[in-house]
Amino acid sequence: MSNAITQSRSLFEQLYTHAPIGIAVASHVNGLWVQLNPAFCGMIGATEEELLNTSIVHMIYEEDFRYEEFRNNFWNMTSGGQPMYETEVRLKRKDGTLLWTTIRACIVRDEESGEPLYLLVQAADISKQKEAEQSLLEQRRQLEESSRISRILAESSMDLIAIHQADAERTFKYVSDASRSMLGYEPEEMVGQSGIFCIHPDDAPALRAYIREQMKGLAPERFSYRLQHKDGSIVWADTLTHYVYDEAGAVQEMVAVTRDITQSKQQQLNLQEYKSLFDCNPLGVASLDRAGAIDRAYTTRAIKPPL
Repeated sequence: MSNAITQSRSLFEQLYTHAPIGIAVASHVNGLWVQLNPAFCGMIGATEEELLNTSIVHMIYEEDFRYEEFRNNFWNMTSGGQPMYETEVRLKRKDGTLLWTTIRACIVRDEESGEPLYLLVQAADISKQKEAEQSLLEQRRQLEESSRISRILAESSMDLIAIHQADAERTFKYVSDASRSMLGYEPEEMVGQSGIFCIHPDDAPALRAYIREQMKGLAPERFSYRLQHKDGSIVWADTLTHYVYDEAGAVQEMVAVTRDITQSKQQQLNLQEYKSLFDCNPLGVASLDRAGAIDRAYTTRAIKPPL
């Protein structure tokens, strides 16, 4: 029996000495340390002699120490109301730096009388976990800020910015506020609609063919076509598209930025019509500058008599 007890104590001492987490024993009366293992001392960066007769309270960073919570939990453990107390706090190291830890504390009692003997404290270094959590929080904050800025830019842009699903109809997932001024539709009216519902019927086949070719990498990023305003009028548009792919290379969604080019297109058509007066008119035609001088002239083309 005594041999078994000796082996048990030896095993406990080895576990205590070589444990990867901090293990310490404190008085259940005043909380002062009685014994600390090497891992605990290493976490604090001090020797056991330096830490003896101090307490866990002195180690906890002031901003993390909640006195009422600590006292109530300690009292509940001592009185048998709860078996263990666990919390996450920063401990003050000897060099002044802080270390995030998970602290677990419990009261060890006499097996026969049940009276408290001492306070057993375990401390695990969770600084890397906390750094990872902070990194994720910062990434999320940056993503939210980026999304907020992108939405502000989209909502204030005169260009129509839309996100389409990767289905055959290129269904609208998001539409910016520019839809009101450009097409007369509220964004909510367009979301859920087919991406070609407001395309001029004569241009719809060409647009579908363009999308197919572009997904194969055989078409340019820009495409000009006609849209139909809610009031029935024609809006000439120029769209720049960008595809978003998943890790497997499949299209997830399509982002389209559409600009109203009706005015420039009308000027282009007017110029072509003006030019046709010179190129196709059988009569002599001339244009004058503001001073009245001939700027451009075409003479009547010779017409060969029929044979």
